[in-house]
Amino acid sequence: ARQTAAVASGPEEAYPGASDGDDPGGVEGNKGSAGGDGARGDVGDDDAGGSRSRGQLAGGSDSNRDPDPLTVLLVGTGDPRHVFTTLSRAHRHGNADQPLHFYVHESNMVEVARHVLLLAILMTDDLPPTDRMERFLEVFMNATVRDSTAELVERHARWLEASVGAVFAGEANAPGAATHPATNVFDFSLLRFKEKDELMDCFRSWSRAVPFDMDMARDRRQRKYYDDRFDHRRNLVDWDYHMRVEAAGAGVIHFKHFAQWRLAGVAYPVREATYPAPNRTLVGYARGTTREFKDRNMDDKGRTVDSRGYWGDIINSPYHCFGTSAEEPSLFKYRQHVKNAVEVSEYNVAANLYEMRTGAPWRAKGSGG
Repeated sequence: ARQTAAVASGPEEAYPGASDGDDPGGVEGNKGSAGGDGARGDVGDDDAGGSRSRGQLAGGSDSNRDPDPLTVLLVGTGDPRHVFTTLSRAHRHGNADQPLHFYVHESNMVEVARHVLLLAILMTDDLPPTDRMERFLEVFMNATVRDSTAELVERHARWLEASVGAVFAGEANAPGAATHPATNVFDFSLLRFKEKDELMDCFRSWSRAVPFDMDMARDRRQRKYYDDRFDHRRNLVDWDYHMRVEAAGAGVIHFKHFAQWRLAGVAYPVREATYPAPNRTLVGYARGTTREFKDRNMDDKGRTVDSRGYWGDIINSPYHCFGTSAEEPSLFKYRQHVKNAVEVSEYNVAANLYEMRTGAPWRAKGSGG
């Protein structure tokens, strides 16, 4: 499957919450929109690679041309943590005026839609930085979320559906057209028409009017995984933590958080909040075969179908993404950890947001930085 979306942004403009006409990067003109009509015209639907055409577009024969872009291909990452961290720290390396182009290749459009949504949450300034950090982590991997977060996802989904739909229809610059900051940094021209339709369906499926029982979906996954040990899953979680997670040197992951995620699906708790709404962004499709009859070798045969459900991680936990390492040494000062993986994750996301905006690394108080 070739399902690729391109992200373009300049390091000095990487913080995408710019407003009042600031363009967060791109390749059209001097620093035009990556999602602009000029970019989409030069990189056609039939360009499987994209890097060659993109490089020609950003280059040219002018001696005063902008620096050639640094192109990165991300395959099967599942979420934009690599894009997020790279953009926030890009000013530390190389030419500050050099654009960055990320080509994101995923096996299904649900993952591409999550890339767009999670970056969109970081791009918009409608929330204070601390709240934005909490919402990002909550949508990132919590199986269930707060009602207010479900409303935020639905609001972004409607906004993205209108904005990206206008881009697909060639009406992005039309008067009165909806404009989301994501359309300025994403280039969807490498998607086929079928994939564009699937992307729009993903945005629509995140509405709170679309029913989904996340608890039932996770229960089915766990019953399949634990099999006849399902009734003893709490003991198995304890064994996995002490014999695998902690033994591997990841003791910064607190057992309480690890067990809460394994049993309830909540990886990043927000104070004393409750989580009644399903995280519809984690709902996807898995392809399987129905059992309709058996052939002469007694093998099950049937139709190939896509089953909608929760097919994410139920074993390893998401804390290794942001929560087990950081540039701040005081977070790991003592052998008996005084900070846990949730707090380290919050620090890393907040530090990346700060560095995106200011261009300077964020140091905790008392760290000497």
